[in-house]
Amino acid sequence: MTSTTAETPVVTPPHVTALAQRLRAAAAVYLDAPPPQEEDPGADAGLVLDALVREVARRADPAGAWLTWTAVAAAFPTADQVRTTLRTAQLVTPADAAIWLLEQCAASAYDPESFSREMDVVVGAVVPSVDYCARVEHHTGIQRVVRETMPRWAAAHEVLPVAWTDSGSIMRRLDDVESDRVLRWNEQLHLGRTAAGDTAPRLVVPWRSNVVLIEVPLPQLYPALLALAQYSGNTTTVVGYDAIPVVSTDLRPYTEPDHYVQYLSVVKHAARISGISVSAAQEFRGFAQTLPSQGLPAPQVTEAFLPGEAPHATGPLVPTGSRPRVLSVGSQEAHKNHLSLVHAAEVLWREGLEFEVEMLGRAGWGADRLEARVRELADAGRPIRFRRGVGDEALWDSYRSARVTVFTSLHEGYGLPVAESLACGTPVITTNYGSTREIADLGGCLVVDPRVDQELVDALRAILTDDELRERLAREARERPVRTWSDYAEELWDQLVDERTA
Repeated sequence: MTSTTAETPVVTPPHVTALAQRLRAAAAVYLDAPPPQEEDPGADAGLVLDALVREVARRADPAGAWLTWTAVAAAFPTADQVRTTLRTAQLVTPADAAIWLLEQCAASAYDPESFSREMDVVVGAVVPSVDYCARVEHHTGIQRVVRETMPRWAAAHEVLPVAWTDSGSIMRRLDDVESDRVLRWNEQLHLGRTAAGDTAPRLVVPWRSNVVLIEVPLPQLYPALLALAQYSGNTTTVVGYDAIPVVSTDLRPYTEPDHYVQYLSVVKHAARISGISVSAAQEFRGFAQTLPSQGLPAPQVTEAFLPGEAPHATGPLVPTGSRPRVLSVGSQEAHKNHLSLVHAAEVLWREGLEFEVEMLGRAGWGADRLEARVRELADAGRPIRFRRGVGDEALWDSYRSARVTVFTSLHEGYGLPVAESLACGTPVITTNYGSTREIADLGGCLVVDPRVDQELVDALRAILTDDELRERLAREARERPVRTWSDYAEELWDQLVDERTA
């Protein structure tokens, strides 16, 4: 009996095909003349990796080492991995260096699934990192800045907003839902939707590009960002929100200063920083001035003042309810100083004043004491309540219908609720120093020392009982010069991106 055996086709594993693609993408931007392409992906990957390693060694180039590691690992290297890759390329044969690199990248992979993903190397691009805003529905403070700025940048310029892989090891393109969260938030297209999930977004590697840290990155991204800022040859630019974790360490969780110091290790390699207020810029400028002592150039620090623009669709100011309402807006965290407002309210309730307190914002670190005190007062019949998960329309309606907004934070990079309340024509009691004082100086506010309870008691009593004072402050608020999100977005672009003004 005779038997025949059909020839079994050779199937290349997906991770080998993806590796060959990534190496080719790196070679296209790094090598003057990439080697001719081999038909077999495995052979082609070996050929291109050999050429990349040789060129990295010849140039003694950390940026090339960064790019080559990224192409092999489908992950950005750490700073130590960049240095070790460069030293290895210089000291051993190209073949041994390639084998070492393959072994090291396999052992160091944070996300094995990324091995089977292809990547785009983007050259000369503007690449804002918007990972948190892309992933979550939370929408206060920094998220408002990102979601107001990014659509305006995208309409006027070529930009490539990116998120990161789940491991935090490399950038990737946004999926459709994430794009809606970042670029079309006000259209609410993201609500109730999840990404299809059938195709993983392609990896993104910036090359000779401007990586804009428009939000404060999560700590898991710091190792990759440090190497990117220090060695990749990209320009890193930063929106500087505040230095609260290192300036006011007593007001933040004990782990946060450690994380923030890691963030500053990235920031010190930035080319430009734009503070969201004069006070925020002063904090970052002070940090920048220490860097020449480490042999580093100081980043250029400027400020682009955040706007206080109210949407027109919410209508005119219409106070509601039988009692005047005192409004507090902001994450309920220790440095926001909500307990001072609760104390002042109880003092005035005991004096016989009729008003209610409404506190909008999510519960954050240090909110336990505040929640316990509010429950105690509410159980005693005091008109005080939390409102959480409030949408934009309800937020603006609350601003417009309040008697006064109270925002007496102990430390703020800007104080967006102050500007937003004033934009609605509602007076504000706020802090008499720092960024909130900068906002208050244009009118519509009473300022107090947030560390002195009696000053807030007196200011709140005055605005609740003196209609003439309240109307004067409201008139000042309405007459303030209008600064829009479009103004801010344009100025921020000029400061962080436009080489003619940088």
